[in-house]
Amino acid sequence: MNEYVIDSSVAIKWLFLEKGSNQAEKLIHEFSSFFVPDLFLIEMDAVISKKVRINELDPKEAPEKYKKVRKLPYNVISYKEISRLAFDLAISLPITLYDANYIATAIEYNAIAYTADQRLINGLSNTSLSGYVKSIWNLK
Repeated sequence: MNEYVIDSSVAIKWLFLEKGSNQAEKLIHEFSSFFVPDLFLIEMDAVISKKVRINELDPKEAPEKYKKVRKLPYNVISYKEISRLAFDLAISLPITLYDANYIATAIEYNAIAYTADQRLINGLSNTSLSGYVKSIWNLK
């Protein structure tokens, strides 16, 4: 697998210094591009706007974070393209439909999905799909 999917739990660490930012930073320098489901943009914008609402981000800084997200080297995959597989994954595995979007993208593009979400890792750990997801917490 030479393709990659990055979920929002990783990408948000590129915008805000938090636990795991060092591990996430390694990925952005390693990949020239990556895949994301279109849900990615909604999730990223939701985190930025929430940080403004809870006073963790100055409202004047939010547009710059928004622009940084749009400048990331991603290829957006439409939900329409992966919806059936994502739905099937979400009803047959202990993962959310949101997480299933990232895994469906990885399956469709023969990619590895990187995440900081341990629940997603756990949800796939004893399945034949475990090879499609990797945790940033294991990066050196």
